Amino acid sequence: MSKEFTLTALGDEELKDCENRFLADIRRNPNNFSFWFPKIENCGIPVPKSVIIPLPDDIIQSLFLEREGDDDRITDFVRNTVLPAIPEDWHPVFIKNGCFSNKFDFRYCCIQPTLHRLVTSIEQINMDALCMDTDGESELVIREFLTPYHYDDDELGIKMYSIYNGMPLRPEIRVFYDFDRKKSLYAVNYWDWDYCHDRICERDCTDALAYEAAYPNLDRFCKQNCGKAMELLDEHLKDVDLPGIWSVDLMWHEGQFWLIDMAVGHKSAYYDPKKCKIE
Repeated sequence: MSKEFTLTALGDEELKDCENRFLADIRRNPNNFSFWFPKIENCGIPVPKSVIIPLPDDIIQSLFLEREGDDDRITDFVRNTVLPAIPEDWHPVFIKNGCFSNKFDFRYCCIQPTLHRLVTSIEQINMDALCMDTDGESELVIREFLTPYHYDDDELGIKMYSIYNGMPLRPEIRVFYDFDRKKSLYAVNYWDWDYCHDRICERDCTDALAYEAAYPNLDRFCKQNCGKAMELLDEHLKDVDLPGIWSVDLMWHEGQFWLIDMAVGHKSAYYDPKKCKIE
């Protein structure tokens, strides 16, 4: 026997309450760049220079692109607030929201900072973030892009390939660090074969060829340097005021590690409670 039910439309006050709760939730996400980056910016590990731009409520609403004039509101915000905040010598820039860059389509997150490119990227990155429920829509982050001086790293014997529509496939290590216990717990190859191969190769046959060609050297690099990455964090993060276990991403660039991203540990790929010794 079928049951009938009726969907009741929310009133204006209920809709406003939902909107306020959504805005509060995305602003207090600890993965937001504005929460963790100021705490590690001067810890002694190189980081890309970064500008954090909070987004007003009306601009966050405009990211849904549901109302008439939303695109114009975003364009005006970029023209009047975002462009003046970008240093003139940052060409190109790396762009993301508080939690998400959508590096899987690198043409939107590594761009020349023109009005049109910025508007297009901000709208696309945040639309994908909304679809994937990653959060981060409460802020915009503009970062200097660490461009390789040369495409091949002769010191490491690594030929650099690119995936995701132009992202250089550089060595990267993810370390899980416990800020309560003040120590690194374990480290993994960010480009681990078992985790990444099928995800990368099913997207694009060109990416598949690049990843498979690059992997042996990426794997060799990580096996040789995971211990050094953990020691680096043990030396420089012991006085950082953050709670619990976090993943810390270190990318190799110009002969040293750069700290490029962080996230709460249990929300990160490669998190293993057993390795963290958490019951």
